[in-house]
Amino acid sequence: MSRQWCSMSSGDPLDHRGPTPGPMGIGDASDPSRAGTGLPSSTPGTLGVGDSACALATGPLVLPLTEAGCAELGPHDFKQLYRELEVPYVTRDTGHTCSVQADVHIYVNDGITARRSNGAEKDALQSIVRQNARRAGAAAIAANRSAHNVAIAHAYYGKGAPWEYRIYLAYALTYGRATLASLVTYCDTTAKLGLDCSGFINSFLVSTGRTDRERDIDVYARNPARTSYAQIQPFDLLIWQRSDGDASRHIAIVDHVTESNEMVVVESSGSKGGLASSTYTVESVAGDIFQVDRGLDEDGNAYSDPSSVKIVAYQ
Repeated sequence: MSRQWCSMSSGDPLDHRGPTPGPMGIGDASDPSRAGTGLPSSTPGTLGVGDSACALATGPLVLPLTEAGCAELGPHDFKQLYRELEVPYVTRDTGHTCSVQADVHIYVNDGITARRSNGAEKDALQSIVRQNARRAGAAAIAANRSAHNVAIAHAYYGKGAPWEYRIYLAYALTYGRATLASLVTYCDTTAKLGLDCSGFINSFLVSTGRTDRERDIDVYARNPARTSYAQIQPFDLLIWQRSDGDASRHIAIVDHVTESNEMVVVESSGSKGGLASSTYTVESVAGDIFQVDRGLDEDGNAYSDPSSVKIVAYQ
């Protein structure tokens, strides 16, 4: 059930005069007191997915162009930032500034037609960004407009950080592309918002400061390889090996290792239903190639064969 309380905002719902560098003000952007928070000044506590709450606040809601507090997160907890994503928005009819929790989790892949996000929806949101920028009519908004367009594109391609999906959904809710009632359908079916495997890995490593830039899977594959279960560490990368020796095709990350040759692995995978944490078991190792049992797929079925993977240090 939705929980609501309200604050009136003035001006354009997405006012681009927010404080610099880069946060997007929603509503009246004249009050910088909450710059960089991305949330109302008071909140109701934990929201469930689809729950909405309106804050008793007079300043703007802002969407920072970064994700604060990530440095200490492991892969599983970072995954939860997508699955419990707090999204500020403004109601068009009343001007209330509100927040809702969204669940971004499906597997997308721009190289597979059936797994591709909705390009028409991306274009519609980027058009809204341009129109809103013209209404604001200030040169200072140019950097924000560019950053918002990039964020929407990253989300479309399955490569976004949590804050980029927050920007995408803030525009969608504020300008009526999505409603609270349709939010789950909008994320999963209409916009088809999610991540591909390398998108999640790169977002985690960059957002937590463990690497300075995104890398291709085959670049990570050159990192020092593990040759025994005892060597496996948190944040190690699992890189699937093709039988034909061609380029690697999937990547996942270790959250933590347990006893009995087991480890908890986080990934975005079609067979796992998107973003998932699951227990893997090392069945054997020959040189630097591990045979791993991936546990259960999204339907609760065991995989028929183990996967051949390299396990490498993340840097």
